[in-house]
This record gives sequence, C-alpha cells and structure tokens, in this order.
Amino acid sequence: NNARFTWFVNGKKIKGANEALYTTPELEASDNGNEYSCQVTANRIDSDVSTDNIVLWVVAETCRNRCDQEKKDRNERCQCDLWCEEREDCCPDYQARCKPGKPFITQSPAGAVTDNIRVTLTCNAPADLQGEIWEYIWIKQFKLVKGASARTLSFKTIRRDDRALFQCIIVTDQGRSERSEEHVLRVRPGFCDKQRCTESGPSAGELYNECQCDSRCFKRG
Repeated sequence: NNARFTWFVNGKKIKGANEALYTTPELEASDNGNEYSCQVTANRIDSDVSTDNIVLWVVAETCRNRCDQEKKDRNERCQCDLWCEEREDCCPDYQARCKPGKPFITQSPAGAVTDNIRVTLTCNAPADLQGEIWEYIWIKQFKLVKGASARTLSFKTIRRDDRALFQCIIVTDQGRSERSEEHVLRVRPGFCDKQRCTESGPSAGELYNECQCDSRCFKRG
C-alpha cells in the first residue's frame, strides 16, 4: 500500500501532514469551526480521492485569551466574563488567569450542592506569590475557622448550616499575607424534613432547591 495522504484545514494544505493519522497542535477557542479534509493519492491508479470536510468543534474549558470578553459566549462550556462567578459557570482557571495576584478558592464538587455529601474547598496560591507558604487561614462569614490551617477545608457531611461566604488567607515566610476573594458555598436540601413539608407549592426560595416537599411534588416528578 503506497498511498499518499495530504491534510487540509479550511482548504489550505497543512505542512508536514502526510500520514493517514493527523494530530492537531494544541487547540484554542479560535480553532472552533475549522474544517478538515484529507486527500488520498493511490499510486496504482494515479488518482486523487478527497474526503468530505469534517468540522472541528472546540469547547473551551480555559480562560486563555478570553479574560477580556464582555459578555457570556453561549458556544463555550465555561465562561470568563465579569458575571461568571455569580452564575457559577467560570472556567477552572478563571481566577488564576483573569485575577492574578490573589489566592482563589476552588470547590469540589463545584456549584450548588445537596446536603449530606462531602465537599472540599481548596485555597490556591497565585502564580506570582513571593516566598514560601507558611500557613493557611480560613474565614467563614468573616470569622476565623478554628483549627483550619491546611490548604484544604473539607466537610465530610455538608449541611444547610454550612451555607456561607468563605475566604482563605495565605501567609508566607516573608511575613506577607494575601487574602482571597469571597467564595459562596451554596447548599440545597436533598431530603424532606418537618420544616419543608407543606401542603401548598414551593415558595420562591424553594424553587431553587434540587427537590421539593409540597403535596404535589410526586406528580411533578
């Protein structure tokens, strides 16, 4: 089999792409929508056969080159605009790339969680932090969390009472301290207790919960 392969992107020949398998370089959001095709030349019949174009869809999960966007891009899986924190759809590297110089908190699992599951908050140092990290300090609702001096703050079984604003402070061996921005831990009830059992429909606040406990919730699913 002496077939020769030539790859094209948006109608232009890709230099050095002469194998049956083509691996793209590292992709960026700007590569979304590129059209690729392959031309095969068979020596036996001395003719060319081209494939149909295939469209490459790039779903960005990074804020690289996206920190200046002014509004939500609905074609992206995660966002880097000024309101992504409020919507809870920021890319994982939003804080590191778009707000350098400050520690930032990440949460696992991300977003609003239901009670009775394990949740971990992690205090991440900025890339330009000066000095070695000496200590971590955690703040909950503007009060010191006693005994919390590690990089992570874990809740083995999250409760509704744990809903709060959190911050972390990184103290370096040079005596400097850097405070993160506020991180909102949202906890939604995942079961019915006496407080939530009602005959009427859910209240405005209850509409945002994962499940409901009014008399018609079973019919609604």
